[in-house]
Amino acid sequence: MIFVHAPRRRFVDAAPDEPFWQSLHRIADSLYLRLNGATLEALGAMRARLGRERQALTQALSAEGTTGFLSDPVLNRAVAAGQQIMREQVTPLLAEGMMRAGTAAEASTATALGVPRVAIAFNTAHPLVLDAIDTQAGALIRGVSDETLRAVRSTLRLGQQEGWGVTKIARELQGTIGLTERQAGAVQRLRAELEAQGRTAGAVQQQVERATRRALKDRATIVARTESIRAASAGQQQLWEQAERDGLWIADMRRHWLVTPDDRLCPQCASIPGMSEVGVGLHVPFTTPYGPIIFPPAHPQCRCSVIIQERT
Repeated sequence: MIFVHAPRRRFVDAAPDEPFWQSLHRIADSLYLRLNGATLEALGAMRARLGRERQALTQALSAEGTTGFLSDPVLNRAVAAGQQIMREQVTPLLAEGMMRAGTAAEASTATALGVPRVAIAFNTAHPLVLDAIDTQAGALIRGVSDETLRAVRSTLRLGQQEGWGVTKIARELQGTIGLTERQAGAVQRLRAELEAQGRTAGAVQQQVERATRRALKDRATIVARTESIRAASAGQQQLWEQAERDGLWIADMRRHWLVTPDDRLCPQCASIPGMSEVGVGLHVPFTTPYGPIIFPPAHPQCRCSVIIQERT
């Protein structure tokens, strides 16, 4: 594992004559399992912390009601437990992906710019690279936390609408924290359907717990797939920006959106190359169905990449 302030290390991530998108995918894939595990551990830490404070959770709900609980220390401690895991384990993995992708892009960038191979060397310790790592990690941690809080808010709102008692609200929060709002709603609907069918409490709880575990795994998978591609794309972009600062960038060089040419290509991503057909400048975002985007991913689990070509 490479940490943010580690000395530079050389990677062999770009094979000769291989399309560069395949190199980026290989780098992202090599991070996937570790990112997935770290994210799942972070989500589990939130749930474990709330579970250890069940009595305090019930007391907080009794004292503050559903409207005041979102700012309660009990909830804040649970979310902070997940954030700490993300900072300690996910941030170094994003740094590794960014650094490896930037290094892997050196040869193809030198060829595209028409400069000697030795002229392009990714400075992984540059403050702007470290800032990019911190930016991605911070955005990811905030995104996971904010979505978790939206699910909590949705559960509290449902409890208020349905007239749940404090004990039931506490149980639902313990069961759904770490899930997205959509996932939490699906789990709650499943519980209601099973109870309406007259299933025993034990059978209901067993199926709900199974569905929750699946949902947590799905969420971790989406985060890992999306952020591994984002880190690789960011590393490539940082290398190009370094070339610009070194005076090696060509004014007519354009970035082009590249889709992954297989049967998993979605219609939205397939339309992006045609929306910026002549390419875009180094700092110009691509026009996409999702709005302006500087580099992939365009959406969760997107597998697109970017290449550079001189405008003719």
